[in-house]
Amino acid sequence: AFSRSVAIAPEDEPMIRGMVEGLAARLKENPGDIEGWLRLVLSYEVLQEHEKAAAAIEEAREIFADDEKALARIGEAEDRLGGLSPGGTGAR
Repeated sequence: AFSRSVAIAPEDEPMIRGMVEGLAARLKENPGDIEGWLRLVLSYEVLQEHEKAAAAIEEAREIFADDEKALARIGEAEDRLGGLSPGGTGAR
């Protein structure tokens, strides 16, 4: 589970969701942005959208399958968030 709870004011949530959706759309067009993927995963967790965070981790793993450094960073992010891969094991 995500250990750092972030409170989002209800009036700010639509704006934040819009920004996260914009980031997701940008990553569809420019999928090679590891920083963007890590930001997207964290953003989904802050919004309590755990399934979307897990899906973003899996998609990033596929995109960066040949990049050991990127895969390590994805794994670190996943570990910080409590292991989001299917089954929640954090296994890579």
